[in-house]
Amino acid sequence: MVTTSEVGEASHPARVTYPGLIRRHGRFLGFGLSLTFLSSFGQTYFISLFNDSIRAEFGLSHGSIGGTYSLATLASGFTLAWVGGRLDSSDLRKFTAVLCAALAAAAFGMAFTAGIVSLLLVFFLLRLTGQGLLSHTALTSMARYFEGGRGKAMSIAGIGFPLGEAILPLLTVAAIATLGWRETWLVVAGFLLLVALPGTQVLLLGHGERERRFRARLAEATDPGRMEPESAPRNATPRQWTLGEVVRDRRFGLILPAVVAPGFIVTGFFFHQNHLVAVKEWTPEWFATCFALFAAGQLVTGVASGPLVDRYGGRRLLALFTLPMGMGLTLLAAWSPAWVAAGFMLGLGITAGLGPTVVGAMWAEVYGVVHLGSIRALAQSVMVFGTAASPVLMGVLIDRGVTMDAMAWGGVAWVTLAAALAWASGVGKATRQPAPGV
Repeated sequence: MVTTSEVGEASHPARVTYPGLIRRHGRFLGFGLSLTFLSSFGQTYFISLFNDSIRAEFGLSHGSIGGTYSLATLASGFTLAWVGGRLDSSDLRKFTAVLCAALAAAAFGMAFTAGIVSLLLVFFLLRLTGQGLLSHTALTSMARYFEGGRGKAMSIAGIGFPLGEAILPLLTVAAIATLGWRETWLVVAGFLLLVALPGTQVLLLGHGERERRFRARLAEATDPGRMEPESAPRNATPRQWTLGEVVRDRRFGLILPAVVAPGFIVTGFFFHQNHLVAVKEWTPEWFATCFALFAAGQLVTGVASGPLVDRYGGRRLLALFTLPMGMGLTLLAAWSPAWVAAGFMLGLGITAGLGPTVVGAMWAEVYGVVHLGSIRALAQSVMVFGTAASPVLMGVLIDRGVTMDAMAWGGVAWVTLAAALAWASGVGKATRQPAPGV
């Protein structure tokens, strides 16, 4: 009989409190939060802080560095689908150590990059390990090992995203001005090797026992011999779908537009923020200030999303979580006063805060946890394709004279259609997962 709180509280996830969860699993929750924070070093907002220095040193145009970055991101998306699935069969401690070392190697490589080819390779490794695999490992681990309080666990882990956005830009700009851009990457590499790598291993102390209990719980819950025949169909653990079964499931295709929309839209508008600010006649300082609203909305709704997911389930919230972004895009498309920037960024931040918890929990609720790494890796790779395509696509549209207002209306249409498709998929209506093909 497994007695850990992950199992014992599973029947009443809404009763799990944040203090109780932190008291029992503080180290493991800290591990998840640490990985999402460390993913910052591969995120667009962090890497773009070095763009001016890189362009000046290598004589690159905006289009050249943007195209290189998009190509690297696209390649990382293809690789993520394969490497991310290895999490299902790998020791979490070793997997995490390799990721921290690889990200440190990418940071070290950035400090010594000598041209466009090496820049492409470094961008690829930063995007794969940082944006892709570290966030994937954090959220997959929280969804897999927490059944009771899953939403709150993922919510706590997700705090690392806005924490990085709030802390790192100011520190990085100061470091570049003081040390230089190459030296700043050396500091990042040293931090990852000397602090992050051993620190995450400390936070994973005792994980072997956690893994053993998880496997024992899964075997006990899915063994028909342990249940009375008449209760087995009703009480059995939801089917653990394989990746192949998920790909063939019609619901997967209906879910994806909602899953991909936030990354595509946020990356595209953030990458072209200078053009947006210019055509809207805002000041760069005011738009930079509005990033605080984005971070605040992300942080507050990220914390609030945990209890919501534990009470209602990620599957029921999937059709709703993109709507705040749709409202922000509507403001952007319809008006241009300075206050619009605040409303636009707040709407994006709210959806960005809800997304990791709602979507992450939804995958586990709909398709089970045994093959969750492979399933999330595939979905994450599609999201990465979106973040790679949006800067290029929006750049082409801008060059052809399409206004930012028109693109914002396009975003509204996408969000509305995605919400309708997510609702039509039926994942929010079912109380138990059907077998594949049903």
